[in-house]
Amino acid sequence: MNIKKLTALALSGALSLTLLSGCGKKEGTTLKVGATPAPHAEILTVVKDILAKEDITLEIVEFTDYRTPNDSTEDGSIDANYFQHITYMNNYNEENGTHLVSVGAIHYEPFGLYPSKAATLAELSDGALIGVPNDTTNEARALLLLEQAGLITLKDGVGINATKLAIAAFIVPYIFAFNPDMLLVDTNAIQVLQISATSLIGLFGVAAALNGHLFRPIAPLVRAAMALGGLAMMFPGHASDIAGLVLVLGAVFYQRFTAGRAA
Repeated sequence: MNIKKLTALALSGALSLTLLSGCGKKEGTTLKVGATPAPHAEILTVVKDILAKEDITLEIVEFTDYRTPNDSTEDGSIDANYFQHITYMNNYNEENGTHLVSVGAIHYEPFGLYPSKAATLAELSDGALIGVPNDTTNEARALLLLEQAGLITLKDGVGINATKLAIAAFIVPYIFAFNPDMLLVDTNAIQVLQISATSLIGLFGVAAALNGHLFRPIAPLVRAAMALGGLAMMFPGHASDIAGLVLVLGAVFYQRFTAGRAA
């Protein structure tokens, strides 16, 4: 029996248990489950045939992101989802105030390093771009894997709580991309230009704050606003981009117009 079939059997048992605990009767029931395309939706297609023998109709809803399936489960649009590990789910609940629970253990997705051109890690050149997940739990797994491969050094004891701030040293000067849009994966040119523009403006804000001079010496509060705005624009998310842009541009206009008055 292959691993997909074995996983499907275990999952069908968990879904049947969900129906029994939720409504007390499972015959003639339709169960709507969300999943990411591969391998989860593929496994569910096997589960669908198994549940059909028990008079349970499984409707598979595919999602291409990791947020929508949890939100859809929370609001009742779907009955369950199948794509995440328990650590991710717990972190999602904590950050978003949701009330998701696990109804059964599933397989754990392995992590690996997948080069596009280099055949081995030793062939990676200086300045190579390495993409890592930008969600907290899988980012930590990626950083631990990179440390194991000898590419970075993490602070002692960070474990699964590792974040970018825990990186103590880069052994080789690689570039790490925490925003998938910059890797041109499931994105378009407009999104890439937007990310590039906000990042450059953010770098300008941080640089000006560190330099302490823009048209004229920058007051401490204005420097703090520029630094916070610059950092916000380098953090993924439209809300942080807008807030950061307001702070940086506000500081620039303040410096420009007050410099003219001072003259």
